[in-house]
Amino acid sequence: MMGWKKNKFSSELGQEYIGKIFDLIFAEPMFETNKIETEDLDRQVNHFKNNALSIVNLMKKFVVGYGEVPMSEAVSTGIQICPHCRRRDFIWNWEIVDVGHYASPEDWVSSVEPKEWNGGLSHEKDRYLFMARYKCNHVTTCNKCKTTSIGHFSSCKGCGSTDVVKAGCQEESYGKHFIKEYTAKNNHPTNRKSLQNVLLKNREIKNPNDRKERKQGDLIGYEYKRKMPSKGMAITAYDDAKKYMPYVKFTYGATFNDGTFETKDVLYPLSELNFALSKKRRQVCRNGLNNCHQGRPYELSENENVCRSSHFRVGSNGFLDEFNGKCGARMPPTIVQESYYYNPSLMNIMAEQPLGKAAMSGRTKNGEPVYFIHLMGSVDEEYKILLPLPMIESLSAIPDSPEPITASSSPPSCPNDVGAAVMMEELVNKAKESMKDMKEQLSEQLKAYFDLGPADANTSDGFSFVICEGRSRHAILEDGNWIDKSPKCKADGKSYARWNHVPSYADPDSTFDDYLGPNPNSHFVQDWLKASDQIISFVSSPPVYHYVDGIGEIVRETEGVIIDIMECETCKGIVEAKGIIPYRHNLNQCDENGVAINGFSQEVLDAEIEYQASYPMENQKGEVVPTAWGIIASKKHDGKDMLKRITKYKFD
Repeated sequence: MMGWKKNKFSSELGQEYIGKIFDLIFAEPMFETNKIETEDLDRQVNHFKNNALSIVNLMKKFVVGYGEVPMSEAVSTGIQICPHCRRRDFIWNWEIVDVGHYASPEDWVSSVEPKEWNGGLSHEKDRYLFMARYKCNHVTTCNKCKTTSIGHFSSCKGCGSTDVVKAGCQEESYGKHFIKEYTAKNNHPTNRKSLQNVLLKNREIKNPNDRKERKQGDLIGYEYKRKMPSKGMAITAYDDAKKYMPYVKFTYGATFNDGTFETKDVLYPLSELNFALSKKRRQVCRNGLNNCHQGRPYELSENENVCRSSHFRVGSNGFLDEFNGKCGARMPPTIVQESYYYNPSLMNIMAEQPLGKAAMSGRTKNGEPVYFIHLMGSVDEEYKILLPLPMIESLSAIPDSPEPITASSSPPSCPNDVGAAVMMEELVNKAKESMKDMKEQLSEQLKAYFDLGPADANTSDGFSFVICEGRSRHAILEDGNWIDKSPKCKADGKSYARWNHVPSYADPDSTFDDYLGPNPNSHFVQDWLKASDQIISFVSSPPVYHYVDGIGEIVRETEGVIIDIMECETCKGIVEAKGIIPYRHNLNQCDENGVAINGFSQEVLDAEIEYQASYPMENQKGEVVPTAWGIIASKKHDGKDMLKRITKYKFD
């Protein structure tokens, strides 16, 4: 299949590519042209090896395909999915109702002072967490040009096509944004200079009275800022995307030697737009051939595979002579990909709006589905990405009643332990029923005996699911104290207090010492990470039916990664026994027909039997093996790979 209609195999351009591929594969004899090297085998082999990458890049011109990115990299993508209707859109097309800074679990419902998140994964740690409440606003997506316009229309505002889809269910959800002190330009550097000392540059303030005096500013304020695109607008250019992105404005301040106090505002986007924009690494010719361009880096234009520099070179006389030809250097080792990028352009989401069955990957992450999002460059249609986007890295539904949270930490688990999943679901359902009954009983008691504040129970009667409540979206530093300047919280079309009380240093009429949002002592309070004690107590850790041991590790210092290699003794035993029933039978947990005995759960065993039956009982060699239990059945079901735990580590 051809890459695009005008680049068929038999076309003029296609034939040109074929000719180039041929020349890259076959070397010519020394001092001869239009012949193939047949005598010097080493010369022929080295010629092919040196050109291998260029050959592959040219062959890609004839292939239609999406390069799948690792799911671990699907963070801060710039693409959001509604958990209610599966609408998918770039972040600049979404309505954001409210935002609040979440400093740490210790500052659960009183988060004003800005702090870097001190835990979590590598893309979360040492960043500032801002929680955002989203509304799935009305949009119109064109099936022809793939653009999305704000509002509902019968035709595309971009190309005029009537083949459009109206989306937007008006439901609200929430998202987590771990932002670093990187501007939009920092997130997408286009030259080497823009990579250097980014944080220092962003915080640096110059003395207006002495431009030579510079200082690192201290953070003295932050504020959420957003300009929502107007109805009918379709964002198709990067400059417009930057204009309508949601940002947090950080204010830095510094006092100089002459007593001058100067401030500086810097806008940091909520999302790094890792997959909403093209990110094609720049190709640079380092040295050139025959001393062409004298070792000075020469940047190739986008999609160029050969250095076409015509700079000077050293001639046979030892002096610089004008070189009228071209360098001709190709891919590595001479031409390399840098860590900065070509000018960004917007991607097009090729997946249907809203996401349908075709986008179902069949994968899950942390119990939530993973969707396949096909993306194509709006400028370069050959630039295609298949993004496996987990819902936990997108938007989450807001529960209207308490949900169980397990207090204890769970040990390393086997992904094939379907029994634990069954029992956990049972425990959760029982806990939900218990909490529902208790909540109904408590609601009247709470009204009678507790003085609920204005920030309490705004999610539902007797329950607060905290997103922005008790979390500042605008704060300033005054006299050593952080003062909240936020507007009221917003949710579901209503406004209410962000705080139950504020400290006396923020309000002279106050008698309190600190800020307090929803009061966990008066009702059920919960967020994505933490819950009040009444909720935690309902659920204990589920039983484990697979037993995992650590058997080694792989250290990749260049990537800052440690891979823990785990082995599941249970899966290993099932494979050796030739199936789940013989395995459980040997342990006196069931009879030969799969009937549970001696107190073993029939529900667990049935789930295990069903799971095994969903995979072939023969491996790729035709051997009788229950492939469900960690045997390499396919690329998507590699048991050994599934049991690898990757952790980020900073190597000194």
